[in-house]
Amino acid sequence: MYKNMEEYFLEDPEYVATNAYTELTLRNNIVMRNSRRKEEISKIINYDLAKLTYTERAALIYAYEHKELRPKEFISSNSKLHPSTARKALSDLTILELLERHAALPTSPNTYYTLKTQK
Repeated sequence: MYKNMEEYFLEDPEYVATNAYTELTLRNNIVMRNSRRKEEISKIINYDLAKLTYTERAALIYAYEHKELRPKEFISSNSKLHPSTARKALSDLTILELLERHAALPTSPNTYYTLKTQK
């Protein structure tokens, strides 16, 4: 826990212990955490996220956080996404070689995507 908090530039956990209870306070800095996550994704894919659309960035973040992206789950996770916009973003990210598509058949219902590590 200490290592993860340090990686995301968060303050150390704070403990207060008494005879009756133990209290743990975890302070969160959402701005730094989001910034750090985007930096990590940019390093993995070797691409500037600022060049991408909102939907493309959302797809990469989803794939990073969940290890794989299944289109239906991704679309239902974000009320701002229209299915056709999400599918186009996945296609464009695959063409850019930022996502890797895994499917047995071209129209497989079990299709999923993962971040494509750049060498």
